[in-house]
Amino acid sequence: MNKNKRSITAFVKIIPFFACLYLYKYSKNINASGVMIAFSFSEFFISNYLSLIGNIMLKYRIATVDDAGNLIKFFRDLDRDSDFMLLSEGERSNDLENQKNILSKIGLNSTMILCLDESDITGFIVVSRGLYLRNKHLANLVLGVKKNHRNQGVGKSLISHALKWCRENKISQLELTVAVENKSAIACYLSSGFFFSGIRKKSLMIKNHYMDEYYMSRSIE
Repeated sequence: MNKNKRSITAFVKIIPFFACLYLYKYSKNINASGVMIAFSFSEFFISNYLSLIGNIMLKYRIATVDDAGNLIKFFRDLDRDSDFMLLSEGERSNDLENQKNILSKIGLNSTMILCLDESDITGFIVVSRGLYLRNKHLANLVLGVKKNHRNQGVGKSLISHALKWCRENKISQLELTVAVENKSAIACYLSSGFFFSGIRKKSLMIKNHYMDEYYMSRSIE
């Protein structure tokens, strides 16, 4: 997070406190309960405002080979902080040349879009389309966002960029799988136009327990 963003966040967060203090001290038509209600509404709107400001300051672009080193660090943090990625912590390759090779193959049949806070990768989305005449209209989506940037609209913005790429490449159907207990991701997908299309029983083993996945999909006009 850059200095400007930290300054804005710190300043805006104290607004509800001073606004409600002023109301309580100087308004004759509002009691303590009214102040608390006003404070709750203020916090709600301030929270949404900060998410908007944070998203404005973030940048989205297609990954390049030069991102290999930063991606290795990003995936290491992501695998450590999330129970819902396919790979567990320590399973993913940290080989730089291997990561460069993966990125060099991004082209007409796939893309990787990154979300960056300055040079720090905060989220990614990968879209991979079918390779044959009968399924090249169809693509699969994989999405991940770092813990401290979740619930701030990053996932939804990444999906929006992915949909734009799909339209430009004549992809008309997008699908994904998501762990049934990954509530925040499910909410993000539903708000982005995806719907439930099936269930994949016992497809994951998380903390020594089987977990189902939902199939989700959406059409692209």
